Amino acid sequence: MLRGREVILIPDRDRVGYERVKKIARALLGNVARLVYLELEDGGDVSEWFQRGHSELELIEQLDGEQVSH
Repeated sequence: MLRGREVILIPDRDRVGYERVKKIARALLGNVARLVYLELEDGGDVSEWFQRGHSELELIEQLDGEQVSH
């Protein structure tokens, strides 16, 4: 379903979240067009990050500055 797609992985900031994203990334590597890992520093997860007042534009800016794996 994701073959040829761009996938952005944003882990929850706890041990379970990191392990889950690592497992997903391993499964996706070589099977998607672009795989991006983004760790948000303000909040436990992406929902909390938005609740703290961050915007979609900030998310896009962070994505533009992140290293991309092919």
